[in-house]
Amino acid sequence: MTASRSEAYLLQLTERTFLKPWVLSGATYKAGKEICDLVIPFGDDVIIFSDKACEFDIADGPSLAWSRWSREAINSSLD
Repeated sequence: MTASRSEAYLLQLTERTFLKPWVLSGATYKAGKEICDLVIPFGDDVIIFSDKACEFDIADGPSLAWSRWSREAINSSLD
């Protein structure tokens, strides 16, 4: 079960490609705790997708907008 339209779209895209046999959706490490949206183990490689809906507000300037976006989208995911 996907939580957002963008996650559903990402899953739909991967299922229409040659990756379909390997796609694992909504991998969790314990009940209710999702690791990422999609995991695709493929030979010796692993592709990990984590969809984040974060606003990039360029009105405050690109440097400040990037700082805020990366803090929300990337750093918070690492926690």
